[in-house]
Amino acid sequence: MAGGRGAILALLALAAPAADAFAATARRAGRGQMRMSSIGAIQEALFKRYDIDSIARVMDSLDSVSMGKDLAVNHEEHGGARQEAHSYLEGLTAKPWWDTSEFKWCQRLEENADIIAEELRQALSDEGAKKLEAEGTNIWASAVDEGALAYGPDWKTLVLQDREWDPVNCGLFPRTAEILRKITADKSAVVPSVEAFFARQTPGTGIKPHTDFTNFILTAHLGLDTPTGDCWIKVGEEKKNWENGKTILMDTSFIHSTENNTDQDRFVLLLRVWHPEVTKIEREALSFVFRATEDPSLLEKPALKKSPGGKISMKERKKMRARNAKPKKKTGFGS
Repeated sequence: MAGGRGAILALLALAAPAADAFAATARRAGRGQMRMSSIGAIQEALFKRYDIDSIARVMDSLDSVSMGKDLAVNHEEHGGARQEAHSYLEGLTAKPWWDTSEFKWCQRLEENADIIAEELRQALSDEGAKKLEAEGTNIWASAVDEGALAYGPDWKTLVLQDREWDPVNCGLFPRTAEILRKITADKSAVVPSVEAFFARQTPGTGIKPHTDFTNFILTAHLGLDTPTGDCWIKVGEEKKNWENGKTILMDTSFIHSTENNTDQDRFVLLLRVWHPEVTKIEREALSFVFRATEDPSLLEKPALKKSPGGKISMKERKKMRARNAKPKKKTGFGS
């Protein structure tokens, strides 16, 4: 069915080749622009790779997709805020806005905001802009999909991470890239991002109300160069203004929109991060789905069945060693 096809591609939205991939993939699906493997083949591959109990919500999500069952809720506890998602995991906490003080990685971003903002300022200087244009990848590109009418032509991005880190652009913003991906002794301070990019909104523009169609990814903005005045983002029924050096965290499966009614550009560092209640093994399973969408041959490769904790069992390790064991080299002396 058309609805189911659009929904599965929304679930696989991270496979789209640029920032803001989530909503774009759903739009492409509706126009038949993306090739996909069947839901059944994906579920079979997941079953071979993971303990079924540990990825039950991922499998249930695929079942919902196959039936064209969307998430559509008016949350009265949040003033009637509307949440819509084609692809979703059941049971995740749903609220338009999240308290950034609960996340050490948000605090770490704010502690390093001046460094990130200064690196961006240097890149926006005349000399820096020339270097970006000459060496960068898709510098200040528009929304990934020409059908993204909600974004309009003035929504511009400069991508550092789209699941994989862009080595060219990260090389142009080395301090920012290091802050985002550096492993520290405190793992809770590491940004759990799947996408990271600078986002520019020009004066007198806005993004129309829309949803990003998935509830297992949250969106964070770190204010870098934000005008005062009539410049805001609305998620659900609440508006917030950006502030330099401050992080806001939201669930963009809720209807949201923005406006910049000032005479200045607005710059933020935008991050897509895993919802904190998505388990490590669920992240791994979803990531496999994304990779398999780009490379369907992965569905045909033999897989090691994993334990509920995501570790390969001792039995499977022995099988792996036996398969990978190299034959002894013949010496001619019967050894």
